[in-house]
Amino acid sequence: VETGRPLVTLKVAQTLDGRIATRTGDSQWITGTEARTLVHRWRAELDGVLVGRGTARSDDPRLTVRHVDGPQPLRLVLDRTGTLSPDRTLFTDAHADRTGAVVGADRPRPTYTDRLTNAGGTVLRVPETDDAHLDLSALLRRLGTDAGRDAEPLQSLLVEAGPGLAPALFRQDLVDRFFCFVAPKVFAEQTWEPVGDDVLLRGYCRAL
Repeated sequence: VETGRPLVTLKVAQTLDGRIATRTGDSQWITGTEARTLVHRWRAELDGVLVGRGTARSDDPRLTVRHVDGPQPLRLVLDRTGTLSPDRTLFTDAHADRTGAVVGADRPRPTYTDRLTNAGGTVLRVPETDDAHLDLSALLRRLGTDAGRDAEPLQSLLVEAGPGLAPALFRQDLVDRFFCFVAPKVFAEQTWEPVGDDVLLRGYCRAL
């Protein structure tokens, strides 16, 4: 089916209590080593990987392929206001030439522009919606035809989404397939054990 945009794969990871981040916003290492390796395989297989501003700010992810062999994807970060810190790993590591920051079309020039473009990366400008969000549909159409400086148009995109980006994509019917990891834990003291084909989780939400 011709859509004019990349095929979008959404990946989320959550605990059994439905959380995808701690109270401080940290979402790293919800899943185990095997699950993280699988995500690295997806990164290698798909053309690009996208995260939101919240994930970039709280987790400072690399979004690279490390646990398997394969090509590095184009790394994209949503930064509507262009105010992410220029010291983010995406802007400073050895793969900055494979990084694109997505900024609102009429926003001021981000402070990281020179650092990113000098490394070979790019700043992509897309329209904002009336309710002050990036127009995700317009972004995907752009990526399907022009992914920025020296980057081929994207045929496929992995979105490693947090609590804001995931529902936004679903609301706009922009998700083609999704993978949801559910880790046998809660963000509290807990243990788990197999019971036949099921898993029993024992946990306490406060000290007893």
